[in-house]
Amino acid sequence: MSDRATGDVTTGDRATGDGATGDGATVDVAPSNGSPSAQSASRWRVLVVARGIWDASSAQLAITAQALTDMGVTVHVAAPESVYARWQQVLPDITVCAVDARGRARRAAVKDMSTRLRANVAIVDDASARRLAVRVLGKGACVLQRLPLHASVPAHSFVMRLTTRKIHFGYLVPQLDGDAAVADVSRRQKAFAVPVGTFLHETPPGPSGAHDTPVLVVVPDESDPMAALPSLRAAARIVQRHDALRVHLLGQSRVLQGLRVQAAALQIASHVTTGPLRFDAMEAPAGTVAAWVSATGDAGAAALLLAMAERVPVLVPSASPLAPLVADRISGVLLNARDPLADSLAAGHLARLLGHGAEQRSMGAAARARAQRLHSGTRVATAVLAAIDALIAEARRAA
Repeated sequence: MSDRATGDVTTGDRATGDGATGDGATVDVAPSNGSPSAQSASRWRVLVVARGIWDASSAQLAITAQALTDMGVTVHVAAPESVYARWQQVLPDITVCAVDARGRARRAAVKDMSTRLRANVAIVDDASARRLAVRVLGKGACVLQRLPLHASVPAHSFVMRLTTRKIHFGYLVPQLDGDAAVADVSRRQKAFAVPVGTFLHETPPGPSGAHDTPVLVVVPDESDPMAALPSLRAAARIVQRHDALRVHLLGQSRVLQGLRVQAAALQIASHVTTGPLRFDAMEAPAGTVAAWVSATGDAGAAALLLAMAERVPVLVPSASPLAPLVADRISGVLLNARDPLADSLAAGHLARLLGHGAEQRSMGAAARARAQRLHSGTRVATAVLAAIDALIAEARRAA
């Protein structure tokens, strides 16, 4: 772990500011020489400016913050009071300060944090935090904005305007294929690829015996929850032969309501339970044998990778944008919804995972290994540091 920040800011304090600017701060610029070294990493002082909600994008920032810290970077987090406790819980070894959610008080507090930290990099994930970071960081600093998964890179006119303020600005573009070389997506638009990351909690493998009450976790898409209906139909087929099966739906109550109605129509309502969808840990009950993920975007990627990290085989529609995360028949199963026998095939895959413990455990171990190899926080942090180096190098060439 890296050393903690040495200013007046301490872990858990509320940041308060008097409006002092950070424009006079000295900025250390690390040389760009390929992959970031530990020496160059230690020269960056990163301020993460969080939003007032905790979601999958926030979790990606938290993964980045922890991994950068582990690589020797000093990281502080400015979190609105509404999410301060969650950020502290997820990042117990990192300085997290509560700030106001909006207005001049927020700007003053973030500016004060930036000055005390002598921040030369800010990482954000929305336009409001981006504008704030640009205002409070000193000249020559870097501001990186993480885009949502599958979002288009905005026009580069904003970047051109920032150039006059001597702020180096770039976009972090999440990529599903963690095996691809981490490179810039577009130098013209200052956009750089970073893998989607996941938390890799140290959890032991599950018991080797069969579960008395096997569980299928289902994560529906918030914008189209009925896309998860095939999972209930497959479960209904299994219940006819394996009455102990339970289906655990993860998500907001309003999203899950329609699926609960459908479960009642399929006469499996008594087999269905619900729970919240978290983005820093998988709320999978004991006995979980598979996770059916029809959610997409950052939320779907977070749920899918968390399941893989917990050694849970995943079932994903082959047409899903998240299909590249799954090695078919190795770390999970890709389901072809267009197949006339789709329901029967899905039920067959699920039944096999229920009835063949060795295969289920082998697939779960492969899922964990894939998540660890391609989507660890270390890979995310390495890509972020490479983006900073590339951004600085590009600015030097343009000067």
